[in-house]
Amino acid sequence: MRWWNGGSNSSAIATTRTSLETPGCFVIEAENLAGGRARCAGDPIAQHLAAFGALDQIFGEWLRGECSRSPKIWSSAIDWSRRRRRVRCSRRLAVTQRCYRDVMDVIEAIGNTPLIELKRVAAGLPVKVFIKCEHLNPGGSVKDRTARAIVLDAEARGQLRPGSTVIEGTAGNTGVGLALLASARGYRCVCVLPEKMAVDKRVALRQLGSEVIITRNAPLSNPLNFRNVAARMAEENGWFLANQFHNPANITAHYGTPRFKGTGEEILAQLKAAGEHTIGAFVASSGSGGTITGAGKRIKEYDPRTQIVLADPVGSSIADWVNTGTLGPDGPFAVEGIGSGSVPGNLHRDVLDYAEKVTDADAFAMVERLVKEEGLTVGGSTGLNVVAALRVAARGNLQGPVVTIAADQWDRYRSTPWMKAWMDREAAAITLPQPA
Repeated sequence: MRWWNGGSNSSAIATTRTSLETPGCFVIEAENLAGGRARCAGDPIAQHLAAFGALDQIFGEWLRGECSRSPKIWSSAIDWSRRRRRVRCSRRLAVTQRCYRDVMDVIEAIGNTPLIELKRVAAGLPVKVFIKCEHLNPGGSVKDRTARAIVLDAEARGQLRPGSTVIEGTAGNTGVGLALLASARGYRCVCVLPEKMAVDKRVALRQLGSEVIITRNAPLSNPLNFRNVAARMAEENGWFLANQFHNPANITAHYGTPRFKGTGEEILAQLKAAGEHTIGAFVASSGSGGTITGAGKRIKEYDPRTQIVLADPVGSSIADWVNTGTLGPDGPFAVEGIGSGSVPGNLHRDVLDYAEKVTDADAFAMVERLVKEEGLTVGGSTGLNVVAALRVAARGNLQGPVVTIAADQWDRYRSTPWMKAWMDREAAAITLPQPA
C-alpha cells in the first residue's frame, strides 16, 4: 500500500471491492477530502486485517490526535464468487473520541476517558448531569493526568533522567500514577503517605514497584506531615519532588498542553458531540487543586457563564475559604484524597464561583447508588462529587448540563470502614445452600 498525505484536517472514506482482475481477491481503496489516496489488495482470508491496516495508514494523522474531525469509514460485504460483481456497502462506522495509535505506551493511554450521562441518579432534574470517567485511566484515577504532566515537564527541564528518583507526598492516587510512569520510564519511585489512608493503596503502590513510607497523621504545620517529610527527603537526597500541590504542571494537565488535551478540553468536545453546545456547571472536589483549577479555567474561557463549583467534605476548611475568603474549622472526615485544613497552591479561588459541602454519609451512600444504578465502580470522592453536582443541577437557572468527575476506582478502599460495612451488608444478603 502507498499513502499520499492529504492534510491534517481532512476527513476520509475507505471502501472495499472485489478485484476485477483476479478472482477471489479484493482491493481496498481510500481517498480523503484533500485528495490523498491509498490502495491495497489481498486474499479473502486477510480481508479484515488488511482493511484495518489500510485504516491505520489512511487516518494516521487523525489517529495520532492531530486531526480534529472524525473520519467516516465504510466496510463492505463481499461476494467471493468468481464472477465479476460490484460490492455494496453494508455498514457505516463512525470512529469517535478515543484515538487509536499504532504505537502506544502508558503515557498515551492516559486521558480520552468517556463522558457518561447519569440517567438514573439524576432523573427528573431540570438539566442533564454528566460524569467524566477518570477512574478508567490506566492507574484507576484522575491523578494519572497529573503524574504524566509532572513527569514530562520534569524530563523537559532535565530534572528527571534515567535512573533518577521521584518522590511525592500522596494520598495514594498520584503515587499510583507516578509509580506506573516510573516503571515504564526507568525511574525509582518513593511515595510518602499518612497512616489514615487505606491499606489497599499502600499495598498497590508496593505491587507497582514503589517504595512506601507511612507517616503519622499530622497537620501541614507539623514537620511530620507527609508532605513535609517528602520535601525533606527530596532535599536531603537530591531526589525530584513531584510537588503536586504547587507544581503548575498539575494545572496544565487539566487545562491542556500542545501535546495532550486537558480534561476541560475533552469535556467541551464530548459535550458538543452529544449535542450540548455549552456547559451549565462544572463540579469537582480538590485534593491538590489541579483538576478544578485547570479544567475550570479552560471551561470558563469557552463560556464565562459556566459555574465552577467546588465539592468539599464537611470537616474540610476549604469550602468556607471559597465562599467567604476565610478558612473554616479543620475537622475530621473519612473521604480520602480531597479536602484539607489549608489551601493548596494549585487551587485558584478566582476560577471558582462557590463551594458545596457534603457529608461522608451522603458521599458513601451515593457511591452505592452509582455502582448499582449507573454501573460505575468508583470511590468515595466520586460519590461526594455527584451529590454536589445533583444539588447544583436541582437548582436549575443553568444554561446547560452539569459535569462532574469520577475521580478513582473503588478497589483501593476495600480495607476502609465504610466499604467493609457495605461488603458485610451485601454478604449477609447472599442466599446460602441449606444444610444437608
